[in-house]
Amino acid sequence: MGNEKLGFIVTLISASSFGAMGIFAKIAYNFNLNTTTILTFRFLIAAIILWTYLWFKKDYTPIKRGKLYQLIIVGTIGYGLVSVFYFSCVKLASASLAGLLLYLHPILVYLTLLFLKQDAFAWKKVLALIISFTGLIFVLGSSFKTTNLLGILAGLGSAFAYTFYIVAGTKVMKEIKPLQGTVIVITSTAATYLLLGLIKSQLILPKAAAAYLWMFLIAIISTVLAISLFWIGVSLIGPTNASIISTIEPLVTVILAFIFLKEKLTISQTLGGILIISGVVILKTIGNKTC
Repeated sequence: MGNEKLGFIVTLISASSFGAMGIFAKIAYNFNLNTTTILTFRFLIAAIILWTYLWFKKDYTPIKRGKLYQLIIVGTIGYGLVSVFYFSCVKLASASLAGLLLYLHPILVYLTLLFLKQDAFAWKKVLALIISFTGLIFVLGSSFKTTNLLGILAGLGSAFAYTFYIVAGTKVMKEIKPLQGTVIVITSTAATYLLLGLIKSQLILPKAAAAYLWMFLIAIISTVLAISLFWIGVSLIGPTNASIISTIEPLVTVILAFIFLKEKLTISQTLGGILIISGVVILKTIGNKTC
């Protein structure tokens, strides 16, 4: 199997794993957990799993101090701010607007890489971006009814923070094994949320064992698997392609909600799903020369 094909497959699996998080989180909320608690446990459990795996595999090479600091910045400022801005947008405006604005990041990533001359212009990429984003509008519904300016700014903040996370992370990860870089990013993010949770006294220790089960699923599937495979995908097909493929995440969430939570799947969402998949298919025809 060639690197390009493998890259698309692992990135699709990553996107699907991220997409499942919304379902896991919705069930976890039924145990009276707050967002800070879920995010803290998510990254703490994921960090423990990854460090344990690397310890048993004896597969950890010491990272130079400069690179280590850069990875910590990517985790705390990049991934940390994404969630802060995203959930602020959900609270101030709507979940659909938050999702739509967050997924401006593939466009921002491509424009940033073009500006930095780290990617080549390709009409097929532009077409894939347009079609995928149009599909997102259909999947996430009519999101522009809100007039909350702070909510819109928070949503845009999440997109810019995610762009920083991907672009900066791609540069830092070049000389580091994806799994090693992932464990540092996840650990620094876990420390950030743990500190915030303690300062704000927002951490809750659930009494029901099932609550830990759902947080564990978020950690292992939507964090360890999702983030590790994403960076492997970036290393194989490039950050722009990986970002565009990531637009399939909301579609996966909608489909899983329809299957497991019996939520309604509308004609508009179905059409949006077809457009998103079409964008990914167009992207698949580009080839490695423009990655």
